Amino acid sequence: MRIPVKKADRRPGPYPYYGASGIVDYVDSYIFDGEYLLLAEDGENLRSRNLPIAFMASGKFWVNNHAHVLKGNSHNDTRFLCYALQVANVGSYLSGSTRPKLTQGDMRKILLPCPPLPEQRAIAHILGTLDDKIELNRRMNATLEAMARALFKSWFVDFDPVWENVRRKEENARAQGREDAKGEEELRALASSRLGVEKENTRAQGRKGATEDLAAAHPGAPSLPEEILALFPDAFEESALGLIPQGWRVTPILEYAERLSGGTPKTSVPEYWNGDIKWVSAKDVRNAHGSFVLDTEKKVTALGIERSSAKILPANTTVVTARGTVGSYCLLAEPMSINQTNYGLKSKLGYGDYFVFFTLANLVGWLQQNSYGTIFDTITTRTFEQSKTVFPDTTLIRRFDEEVAPFMERMKANLYESRTLAGLRDTLLPRLISGELRVEDAEQFLAEAGV
Repeated sequence: MRIPVKKADRRPGPYPYYGASGIVDYVDSYIFDGEYLLLAEDGENLRSRNLPIAFMASGKFWVNNHAHVLKGNSHNDTRFLCYALQVANVGSYLSGSTRPKLTQGDMRKILLPCPPLPEQRAIAHILGTLDDKIELNRRMNATLEAMARALFKSWFVDFDPVWENVRRKEENARAQGREDAKGEEELRALASSRLGVEKENTRAQGRKGATEDLAAAHPGAPSLPEEILALFPDAFEESALGLIPQGWRVTPILEYAERLSGGTPKTSVPEYWNGDIKWVSAKDVRNAHGSFVLDTEKKVTALGIERSSAKILPANTTVVTARGTVGSYCLLAEPMSINQTNYGLKSKLGYGDYFVFFTLANLVGWLQQNSYGTIFDTITTRTFEQSKTVFPDTTLIRRFDEEVAPFMERMKANLYESRTLAGLRDTLLPRLISGELRVEDAEQFLAEAGV
């Protein structure tokens, strides 16, 4: 039933499209509906095991021809089989020297320890509960991030509070019978004019999704507390980016964010490596893209920092990849060092780190379009100096950070919790599958761990 579809032939939709290592796309149709186990059929990951080779897929989805689709029979629980395959040694069943492959015939030869069905279900329940909580945290973080991004867009891209103040000012002018009051049609024309500028900015910066039709959306912005509305102006003025709130400025991001560089201690000196200082590479940034980075693949020592150009950057520094695949970005969850393929951006104001982070996120498309290099794309200091960002009153920057800080801190806490849960799962998994640890002992272990 597996049907591969070339990327050019796929139509976007709500249904996951699975490959050997998980979801690779979302399409407009499905070929499976239910709960299934997917096992990688080919790919280097079968040897490296950087990602699980077996994973669950539920609901409506599509699968290409790079994953076997399995389901437990009357004697076996599907989810238990998934966990058993995650720790199974499949190396001897693989063929292919350049690209490992697990044929259906060889797959059928894999032996797995299978206790009685009730025991399988109990094991799958314990491990599944941990995975379900990790997935819940992931979905919660996606919601929290969307809320923070929506607030930034409303305040500093769509300028919703300013439009609300403009509307109120004009209503008040009309109520007083003043001749300078703008009529409804004039306000809508002004909104339409800004829409054109905003769409042009969107294209220039490479941002996805132009601002909605402001002629229809304004005047009449979402209601906000009066104390917040009072922080915004009630008029617009022309700028290099089109209409922006009166009194705000268009500036390079480096006017209010310090650019921090990184470095790499000599790899030939063992004393510089395997320390306790996390060292962020471009790969680490990509893995944490758009969120906090908690851990890194490599770590350095204090001596390595002292004797190289690497520095320890403070928590909440925004990090963006600057060479090769540029434009991935993240936030440091704690003090870390970075290598020279990344830049750090830290607010110069003493506050506003989240404002810098979301400003950079809004600027990424433009940075990618304006990178340099004939072999590798590169972002330089000059790129940042040429950027154009909207810089509001600093009181608003402080208030924005106060508003989104609970979202961001909760995201960070969820990530740390998920890391702990994953560690517990990885500790229990091989011991439960092998029978070394019984279900009752595992339950006691989790209770003592506070889970």
